[in-house]
Amino acid sequence: QAEHTIVKEKTKRKEAEEAFRMAVEMNPSDREARSLLAQEFGEYGISLADDGKWAEAKDVFEQAGKVDPYNPFFLFGVASAEWALGDSSISQTRIDRILEYYPTFAPALEWQNGWRPNLTGEGSFLTTPQKPTIKLIPIPGE
Repeated sequence: QAEHTIVKEKTKRKEAEEAFRMAVEMNPSDREARSLLAQEFGEYGISLADDGKWAEAKDVFEQAGKVDPYNPFFLFGVASAEWALGDSSISQTRIDRILEYYPTFAPALEWQNGWRPNLTGEGSFLTTPQKPTIKLIPIPGE
């Protein structure tokens, strides 16, 4: 049953992507159609990231950014994928660039507070910063 649902969702996503792609081809200046197509790519990128397929997610986020270059989320997705793939310096440079142009973009601000992509595959794109644990040691005589 779960496998059937996944196949059905992938089919719906492809159909939506194709419809938005056709709309953009018919009218390349249609900002709404471009945004909807990019959103489809973005949702697919998040799905790939949630499955731990960061290299594929990066490609999809880059594709979304080409369709809708004014949406900072897609550049953020690329930065997150780069971080997950081990290139933290490039990802930080991208985050800094996002904040330069979009200083109130919440995910990038959270990044500055220590949040990073969730690599556990639990379905959350960002995870909270790891807080140090305190181990209590009993004091003799108490």
